[in-house]
Amino acid sequence: MIPAAAPLPVDRLAHKLRNPLGCVRLLADELSTHLMEPQRALARDLAREVERTCRILNAAVLASGARLQRRHAVDLVRVLREAAGAAGATWEDPPSWRFDTESLAQEQIWGDEALLTALFVELLTNAALSGSGVVEVVAQSVAGGVFVRILDRGTGLPKDLEDPFAPFVSGWPGRAGLGLTVAARIAALHGGRIDLSERAGGGTQAEVWLPAVDEAPPGGES
Repeated sequence: MIPAAAPLPVDRLAHKLRNPLGCVRLLADELSTHLMEPQRALARDLAREVERTCRILNAAVLASGARLQRRHAVDLVRVLREAAGAAGATWEDPPSWRFDTESLAQEQIWGDEALLTALFVELLTNAALSGSGVVEVVAQSVAGGVFVRILDRGTGLPKDLEDPFAPFVSGWPGRAGLGLTVAARIAALHGGRIDLSERAGGGTQAEVWLPAVDEAPPGGES
């Protein structure tokens, strides 16, 4: 009897694929600087598709077993702005981001900055997918933590989507259906949660709660 092959770890598979995908992305970027339209637009489309594929790989790795390995004080405002930049980079005509973070106090979120950035990239990408021309990002300090609300005026939550956080379930054609799964997992790793709701007048609100701490947790890094 031939023994069953051992499953290939997702992180190793992703590592094997990232290098050739990175080469394709560099080639597409280089071609876009030398070609004329409409070929230049095709090169840009290729670069965006490579970026989307890399995000799917990263999401699969996170969904398969994300861990809090590096905990330190996180600048949440910087995380939100970097996430918006990363989410917008995959769109030729990204939405306008409107930030309201002035009410953030000095509470510190201790966690993994890369994971938190990935969380907000997924939520902001969903808001962009909705077709909303403007996406609001509102962060507010409250007793014991921080609320971050991502508000759009897009198409709203798909009516037939029973559990938007279930893996491989998506309301958008051609999507992997891992983004919200990953985002919810990362929030839970930080002791937080995500709630999705319809907005009055149309659109969606994604609300993230993250607990704040006054000092580094045991094993945390400053």
